Parts: sequence; C-alpha cells; structure tokens
Amino acid sequence: GSITIADTTSSGTATITAVVLTHSELVYLGTENDDSSANLWPDLELGRLTLTNSTTVTATRSATTGIMVVNYEVLEYHPYVVKQIQRGTLAITTGGQTATITAVDLLKSRLTYLGHSLSTSATSPNRVRQGRLTLTNATTITGDRNAAGASGTISVDWQVVEFF
Repeated sequence: GSITIADTTSSGTATITAVVLTHSELVYLGTENDDSSANLWPDLELGRLTLTNSTTVTATRSATTGIMVVNYEVLEYHPYVVKQIQRGTLAITTGGQTATITAVDLLKSRLTYLGHSLSTSATSPNRVRQGRLTLTNATTITGDRNAAGASGTISVDWQVVEFF
C-alpha cells in the first residue's frame, strides 16, 4: 500500500484490513517526495512507518513541504510461524542510543528498519546522517549515526520479528 502525506502536514494514515498485530510484519518500501525546492534535505524527507493498530498504518515525516508518498506492505503470518514481534522508535542523538527488548533468539530473529525522520533542530543538510540499527544482543537494539558535525535527533522506527 501507500500513504500520501499532504503538503503542509507531517503525517498520514492508511486503513488496512484488520490484522493480528502479534503475527504481522510491517515492511518499509521507500519514499517519494514532490518537493523540488532548493531547500530539500533528503535526510529530512524520509518518512517512517508505524503499525499503529490492527487496521492503521501511520507515516510520519519532519518536513512539511510538498506531497510525500510512503510505500509499505503488511505481512500477516500464520500464528505458528512468528513467535513474537516487537516495535518501537529509537531517538538517536549525536551519540548512540539503545533500546531494551524482550529476549529473542538471535539465530531466529530479524531487525527491520522502518524509516526515519529528523528533528527540526538540525542546522544543515550536511550535518544529517541516516540512523543505523544493530541487534546487538538478545535484549538490546543499538542505534547510531555518523556523529561528525551532526546535530538534531533522528527518530528511527524499528521492529524485531522472532520466528519459531
């Protein structure tokens, strides 16, 4: 599916057929923005996705110029395929940040990046870097970015899917 975020707004939603959240994986498929202004900051213009509830996917961005389309898929698995799914947002500043999750088997788990947005306190496009996520161990997700000259906070949405 796709979510269109209208000009001058920072989020949009799509209604989907009801899914079971504990068996459903959200997949980020990319972003397109029609803003052709000279002030376009590509790192600001990436959207992030959240499976808000069983019937709603939300796309969020920082900038509000132009129309943005964020593409996604929702995959619903049979109950005996997925053991657990955990989701969240990690706010990454100039250093690294961590999130604590319920323990997973690293050999049967996948960490998925669901897009990012940047706080409006960033001072220039050269000071913005896309966040990077790592499933550091069975209970920790680490988020970081190139901190050289970076300013502002990157909000990165993520999910961990553990399979049986």
